Amino acid sequence: MREWGDRRGAEVLGPLDTAGMDPTWILRLRGRVIEAEVALFYGPRAEVAAYQLERPEDGMFVAWESGVSASRLVELLDGLGQWEGGGERPGWLRVSSF
Repeated sequence: MREWGDRRGAEVLGPLDTAGMDPTWILRLRGRVIEAEVALFYGPRAEVAAYQLERPEDGMFVAWESGVSASRLVELLDGLGQWEGGGERPGWLRVSSF
């Protein structure tokens, strides 16, 4: 997560010394197109929240997965990077119902 964040200029916090339900890593991507946060928990479980800066009326997009491998985590991060680069929103992100 740190390597990916460093290449993309994202803020990366971790590894965090946490117990229970707190994340062990947090990545914050603030770009021209999207703003996103990825939290990695024990399990490992990844939770993603993102929105498109020019279309806040579309709401927050979210996703979560358990049993995330290192390669799958990179796939998730790359999907956000492609969206930030002008590509389509990743299909695994869904509109939040909150």
